[in-house]
Amino acid sequence: MSTAEQDSSAADTSPQPPCHGRISPARRPTRDDQTRVQVFSAWPPGVLCPGLDVPCAVDVHAALRNIDVYTELTAERGWSPDRVERWWCGALTRELLN
Repeated sequence: MSTAEQDSSAADTSPQPPCHGRISPARRPTRDDQTRVQVFSAWPPGVLCPGLDVPCAVDVHAALRNIDVYTELTAERGWSPDRVERWWCGALTRELLN
């Protein structure tokens, strides 16, 4: 590791928010994304985790709550649909809400 890399890593030891940086402007939002933006934008300030903005919240929601995750957990890992729903509820609460 170079001296510059050591200096920069030592300078900022605070955890970065999950979406440190901006979403690519080339990304085209889906209809589901647009709905999530409307829902998350309607929440009062302070509901989302510190450092988490609406576009990032939409990405976190989409990453966790998708058919591939559901299929992996039910078909490949043997989870029941109810267990997946309970896990999603806890994971999304932890990741999104302050």
